[in-house]
Amino acid sequence: MTHQLLTEIASDNGKLFKQGVIRREAQAGNDEFFAGLRYALDNIDTFGVKKVPVRTGPDGAGLPFVMFKTLAFALINRVVTGHAALDAINMSMLRSTNEQWNGWYRKLLIKDLGSGFSESTVNKAVKGVNKDYEIPVTPYMRCSLPESSNMEEWDYSEGVYSQIKADGMFAYVNVSKDGFVQITSRGGTVMPQDVLGIEAAAAKTFTHGTSTHGELTVYRNGVMLERQIGNGILNSVSKGGSFGEGEIVVFDCWDQIPLEAFVSKGKYNVSYHERFTSLEKQVMKPILQGTDVIQIQLIETKIVYSPDEALAHYRDARRRKLEGTVCKSRHAIWKDGTSKDQVKQKEVVDVDLEITGFTPGKNKFAHLFGSLICQSSCGLLLVNASGIPDDLRNEIHNNRAEYMNKIAVIRSNGIMYSTKAGKKHSLFLPRLIEVRDDKTVADSFAEIEAQFAAAIKPEKVEIEE
Repeated sequence: MTHQLLTEIASDNGKLFKQGVIRREAQAGNDEFFAGLRYALDNIDTFGVKKVPVRTGPDGAGLPFVMFKTLAFALINRVVTGHAALDAINMSMLRSTNEQWNGWYRKLLIKDLGSGFSESTVNKAVKGVNKDYEIPVTPYMRCSLPESSNMEEWDYSEGVYSQIKADGMFAYVNVSKDGFVQITSRGGTVMPQDVLGIEAAAAKTFTHGTSTHGELTVYRNGVMLERQIGNGILNSVSKGGSFGEGEIVVFDCWDQIPLEAFVSKGKYNVSYHERFTSLEKQVMKPILQGTDVIQIQLIETKIVYSPDEALAHYRDARRRKLEGTVCKSRHAIWKDGTSKDQVKQKEVVDVDLEITGFTPGKNKFAHLFGSLICQSSCGLLLVNASGIPDDLRNEIHNNRAEYMNKIAVIRSNGIMYSTKAGKKHSLFLPRLIEVRDDKTVADSFAEIEAQFAAAIKPEKVEIEE
């Protein structure tokens, strides 16, 4: 029986075990099992019901899967709604056996298999066996880093969106055309119905037939909890736990697209300015009054007109102990994948390091060198700097002895601290800006730390020699 497979998969927490059982069923051609998994794990199609009863009492005659598919079709396409939908569910429940309903069909309708696996587990298991068994993967638009973005092409005179990273749990709030709300995580895990307490407000606030993107944070007595604590509470609640005294969820949103575009490899060719303006009209502005917190609000957003203004907003967010900011071109479209027009703002600091060597070149640089080995004056920090223009690379290669021990300006986005004894510290994304002839001593590690600290804090940072 199919419900016994879920029990078997749940019996071992190991991912390889779960994949093994699912792959075995794929090789056996268990069509019913995988059709059911798709009902449960595909978060686009919803059944439009908030509660599904548990079956008790004597067993029914049994409900063939083909009859359940008829019920599912009617619910997904809203052929039956309201009391008619509940009546249809009850009729199917009465026809089923207890194990069949409670262990399989009911789990499909509430989209909670209770066996500790997601669509990614299924897709890994069926790879190379049967492509038809794959579950559509939840789409997600990732940010670029500045070095791989289109930021240099942005026209700041038009205004660029700068938004804080709320330091919570990313979530999609999908509202069907008939107002049914389903909230899912970035990975596609569906939150139990009405558990977060924002579902009714979302149905009233957001345009129906849309997917709204943002972050869930937890407030306790009007104060936002730290990410680790808040996300821990959300994870617990998603598994059947409950919120504590004075705890509520807030959804900070920043984007919205039609549900039709919210698919794997999907794309929505409408500018971010239009999307955000539409969302802004739907959402009330946040008002904090004691412990009274508006539970659906826009993410903190500033329109900046220069890279310096964007950096100032980032530093302000960091001073408030937030993760940082994201900058977005007003012309950015939405797509499933990495966007070069949606960029994580990073602190940029230039430091002076001494060139002490060259790494071997590979591929097109096999006859030259790969990167410059550079270190601080104290020797506590060591990096391999890349980002060298071809003409300068050739110049340095042909005159290696002359460039040894010169001072190079290295730009990076942060310090990577070593946790192993004897291993040197490094920098995040170090790249060469220029080689200096006017300086002969590199920065010390203490000076480098101070420069990064000063970039975030406005006050002067003193260095103890």
